[in-house]
Amino acid sequence: MADENYKRKLTAILSADVAGYSRLMGDNEVATVSTLKSRRNLISEKVQAFNGRVVDSPGDNLLAEFRSIVDAVSCAVAIQEGLREQNDKLPENRKMLFRIGVNLGDVIQDEDRIYGDGVNIAARVEGLAKPGEVAISGTAFDNIRNKLKVGFEFVGEHQVKNIAQPVRVYRVLTDPASSGKIIGEPEGDQSTMPKTILAVAVVILIVAAAYLYIANKPTEEISKKEPERPSIAVLPFSNMSDDPQQEYFSDGMTDDLITDLSKVAGLMVISRNSTFTYKGKPVQIKSVAQELGVKYVLEGSVRKVGDQIRINAQLIDAEKDHHVWAERYDGQMDDVFDLQDRITQQIVTALAVNLTANEKGGQKTKETKNIQAYDAFLKGWSYFLQQTREEVPKAIPHLKKAIEIDPEYSRAYAALAYVYWRSMDQGWRKQLGVSLAAARLLASKYLDEAMKRPNSTAYLLAAEISDRNFLLDEALSYAQKAVALTPSDSWALLVLGKMLTINGRYEEGFQYLQKSLNHDPQNPAQVWQYQALAESCLGNYEKAVSLGERVREFNPTTTGIGAILSISYVKIGQQQKAEEAFAHYKKGWPKWLPPTIPLVMKFFNVVDPQTSAIFVKSLVKAGLPSEPSDYVKPWTLVRLKDAEIKKLLLGKKIKGLGFYSGKQWSWKLSNEGTFQTKGGGFGEETGSFKIENDFLVVNLPKNTEGLDNKGPVFKNKDGSADKSNEYVFASVWALMPFSVEKDNATGSN
Repeated sequence: MADENYKRKLTAILSADVAGYSRLMGDNEVATVSTLKSRRNLISEKVQAFNGRVVDSPGDNLLAEFRSIVDAVSCAVAIQEGLREQNDKLPENRKMLFRIGVNLGDVIQDEDRIYGDGVNIAARVEGLAKPGEVAISGTAFDNIRNKLKVGFEFVGEHQVKNIAQPVRVYRVLTDPASSGKIIGEPEGDQSTMPKTILAVAVVILIVAAAYLYIANKPTEEISKKEPERPSIAVLPFSNMSDDPQQEYFSDGMTDDLITDLSKVAGLMVISRNSTFTYKGKPVQIKSVAQELGVKYVLEGSVRKVGDQIRINAQLIDAEKDHHVWAERYDGQMDDVFDLQDRITQQIVTALAVNLTANEKGGQKTKETKNIQAYDAFLKGWSYFLQQTREEVPKAIPHLKKAIEIDPEYSRAYAALAYVYWRSMDQGWRKQLGVSLAAARLLASKYLDEAMKRPNSTAYLLAAEISDRNFLLDEALSYAQKAVALTPSDSWALLVLGKMLTINGRYEEGFQYLQKSLNHDPQNPAQVWQYQALAESCLGNYEKAVSLGERVREFNPTTTGIGAILSISYVKIGQQQKAEEAFAHYKKGWPKWLPPTIPLVMKFFNVVDPQTSAIFVKSLVKAGLPSEPSDYVKPWTLVRLKDAEIKKLLLGKKIKGLGFYSGKQWSWKLSNEGTFQTKGGGFGEETGSFKIENDFLVVNLPKNTEGLDNKGPVFKNKDGSADKSNEYVFASVWALMPFSVEKDNATGSN
């Protein structure tokens, strides 16, 4: 037989590589090589000390094998401890973190080399480990679960490349407090059970799974695997123009290619957030493909001189390390859209992707035909994508110019709306030179224009604003429409996952959140945050804590996750950690607006009453003031139609308590569309209003700065006249519970 000269054996395999190696090399090649050599020596010494041998060490990778799986995992833990000590001596930007994966599996030995699925699984598990940590396969876990003074966290079953069956993956927890703990282990996962017991267990698991599905209590391990699709990462195209100011154009071309490819349902496309981490750095295509989990990589360059443009592009099969095609595209600026379409079409053809009828017809659809408008948009969008308080405001004049040139340019309207919305959320309104109210209302104004010819970006902002305005069904619908337009857009997948979660559809939410992570593997924090929210909604508080702490490890400055951690730590009985998490969460609120129950719960408008009550009680126990205790509850709201709003408000006087100030205010509305304000934060002012499309639209010269403020009106089934909250007017400007003053003569509203 062909394999008679090869020896098969069962062995423990350790695979390690450097996280962010390309970035380190780009920053300082000499220092990186020197550090790598030192780290490789340490790893080799540890491998030898635990009775293993180094099989191979190409580039920044290292492969080792051991006769004992206990020795292999012990060695991996010891390696990370030794590396941690060495990294403590280095500045943050020069630390060299390794990912380590361990598997127990069958291999083929050819002299000193080993091959086979056992090696492949170790490498894939290593790719799923966090930098500085150890991950192990299910077969490794089954053989060491009670043999080491460490803990384990089950992080799900993963479909990995070139392996037919999903692989169970466990994170090794080295914190002494985690010793002996197994977090999130799937029930019945015991590969050593006798066959009879296993058969019974399978039946029990099927029944249990059916019950869990009916009860709608899924967890992260039940998310469905995505169908296998050709996968591609588009690296930032190089700017080959003599003018460095043309960088925005090459970045914009890259961004548009990613967007166009994301519209093809048959492709799995990595997001720009992940691919742009390689911008300006020397990269090894094979390493990039492994880090991003793709088979194909597109790279290229753009040269723009006056009205002439040249695009060079090459598609590379990273697994086989060869070019699928390379092409040069020459033309004038007026040809740029056709050039983009040609590149997209050539990729789709090369990867043998079957297009739907809509995709075939939609390849030529562009949102503007005006090159000057497109150029202005690219300049503005490049500033927005930098996401800093200094750069984002610079986007506004360019986006406004794009709209002036082409008043029907929907994408520019949507981008401008997002500039104001994101700046308001991030506290950057001072840099925009507008008030908080104006930032919100300008976002709403430009979104209304974008929604006349909606694209994915417009739908996503509409989903976010609808969520804030308690229009949860609409928020979900908008997110679904965004994903329908761009099935591979990680941002759209993330928003849909969130909207499904807050609507109580946890299984589907998990699936889309995981898809988002697959498409944007370099930026996992937001996915983990919404997964933590889902776990806490399900009552899986230990899992919520684990995910929440991962978020803080990944981004120590983030504060939003503190609320979920506060709730979860209270529920598992760790009061001190709950209070610490809430103190961290509180830092994210402005000094003039400390968190209260009504304010905090506006951002946790989950549809389940029991979950909401648990959230409030736990947050109060963690440090949130218990008064004021009333908050708007989504399940108590019934939206009013045009006729109902008119009957309620025309010729009436309404009153309420300021959502932020708590001060009483009143509006006196006429039958002719004018109204007068008094008290609260309004002062005395005369404004106008109208009722259309089931929205109340108000305009005040001072308070709304002459901008329309639009929002739905709800009947609040939980409200009362004495609390002035029988109704709710929800808008981007403010959340306004109110009641209608009774007519003294008739006693009616």
